[in-house]
Amino acid sequence: MLTIICGEDTAASRKYFDDLKKQYLTENYFASEVKPEQVSEITKELANSNNLFEEKRLFITTNLDKYYKKITFRKRGEDPLSKALSEISASKQIIVLDWEDKSAWELKIKKITPVKEFKMKEDIFKLLDSLYPKNKLNFLQILDSLSQSTEEQFIFIMLARHIRNLILAASNSLPNMAPWQTSRVISQAQKWSSENLVKFYEGIQRIDIGLKTSSNPQGIKKSLDILACFFL
Repeated sequence: MLTIICGEDTAASRKYFDDLKKQYLTENYFASEVKPEQVSEITKELANSNNLFEEKRLFITTNLDKYYKKITFRKRGEDPLSKALSEISASKQIIVLDWEDKSAWELKIKKITPVKEFKMKEDIFKLLDSLYPKNKLNFLQILDSLSQSTEEQFIFIMLARHIRNLILAASNSLPNMAPWQTSRVISQAQKWSSENLVKFYEGIQRIDIGLKTSSNPQGIKKSLDILACFFL
C-alpha cells in the first residue's frame, strides 16, 4: 500500500504523517526510512527476503514526487520506479508512507495512487487576502479570530510565504501556482508600493529572528498586530 500525504496545510499534513507512523509502530511494524531514489528497490528487497510474510514492513520517505517527475521525464515507457510504485500501491504486504510539502494538484505521482490532502482553512485565505494597505481593521479582526483556533506559528509561516509571493508578483517573477491563485496574488500586489512590500517582509524577518533568538517579548500575534499597524 502506498499512502501519499500532502496539502497546503503542511502543519496538519505533517502531524497526520507522524501520527500514522506512530500507529504502525505500535502495531509492531519494522520501519525503515528510505530516500526517494531507493523506493524502486523495495519490491526487489522484499522479493529476496525470507521473512516476507513474517515481518511487517513500513517504509518512510518524503518528497517522492520530485524524484518521480525527474525519472519519468527522462524515461519513456514504464520506468522501474513507476512499476515499483504500482506494485506497492496494489500490495497488502508492503506499506510506504510519503509526505509531500505541496498541494495535490501539483503532484504527478497522484495518477498512481489516491492522496490524503490537507487543505488550509478558509479563514487563513481570508487573512492572506486581507493583507493590503488601508485594510488594517479587517486584517486585525480576522487575525484575532483565526489565532484563537489556529497555531500562531502556522499563521506566521503562511503570512511570510504570502508576502514573498506578493513581492515576486510585483516583479513579474511569481512561481508556478494554480491559475486562480496567480490572478489574486497579482491583483493584491498592485495595491502595495514596492517599497512597503519589502519593508513589510523585512519586518516579518525581524520577527522571525526575534523568535529564534528568544529576544522578542511580544510573541507572534502581538508582533503581527504592531507590523500591521505600521503598514496597513
